[in-house]
Amino acid sequence: QIICINIGDSENGGIPTSSDVIQFMKELKYIPFTHIIWNKNQVGNRAAWGSFNSASCPSFPTPFEHILVFYKESKKLTHITGKSDLTKEEFIEYSLALWNFVPELKQKEFGHNGMFPEELPYRCIKMFSLIGSTVLDLFNGLGTTCVVCKKLNRNYIGFDISKEYCIKSEERLKSVK
Repeated sequence: QIICINIGDSENGGIPTSSDVIQFMKELKYIPFTHIIWNKNQVGNRAAWGSFNSASCPSFPTPFEHILVFYKESKKLTHITGKSDLTKEEFIEYSLALWNFVPELKQKEFGHNGMFPEELPYRCIKMFSLIGSTVLDLFNGLGTTCVVCKKLNRNYIGFDISKEYCIKSEERLKSVK
């Protein structure tokens, strides 16, 4: 059982949410596997310079998020059988714990302001699952993880508290071949 959690720290790193999640998962007896930094290659509002020309209160925008990976009993996928579709080139690129790709650019179009791009679940799914595996997304949103699973021949289960998002997610999945 491998768990990948994508999370950003709040208030320009002033609230270390990722650290809190690590401690919470350890309390649940999950073991840290790796910590990947997703460099989104963009910084939002740079108008809030804090105290430019004075060291009284500088601002530190964080153009990255954390992908925290945990396991329960074993890092190895020993309880399932199947074939990997991870290429040598993907392994070389993805096994470096610094991932560089832009965030989702169609958030307004989709109507969800917290979406991540397909590249994020694509890399996690390719690195940590086999063809035919089942992937669970407990915060499914508009179904990006499920869409990628369908494209990669994985089974998927997605939950979301929003009925509207569940309906939109199902619509997205219907359009994937």
